[in-house]
Amino acid sequence: RSGMSPAVMLEVDEGDDTISIVHLCPEWFRNADAIGLRRGDRVKIKGVWADIDGQFVFLASKIKKGDFFEFKVRVTSDGTPFWTLSTEEQAKHSN
Repeated sequence: RSGMSPAVMLEVDEGDDTISIVHLCPEWFRNADAIGLRRGDRVKIKGVWADIDGQFVFLASKIKKGDFFEFKVRVTSDGTPFWTLSTEEQAKHSN
């Protein structure tokens, strides 16, 4: 989008030819390679749908893969992006 930083997004195949784009975070916060997800990974995603400039987009708050991988990008209770928080606040909400 105009005026926004380049972002990391996931293309998610939900079966039955349904593909959704999930917005994660700006590239400067975490680049795609640093996140640790690869094509074909099965994931669970929590987040919300949002209307941005008349287009509905899915904004992830947390992505889980298996029992040991979790990537949080927004505070679950209110949607605050992690990239707006201090390092201490990020640690508090990462658990």
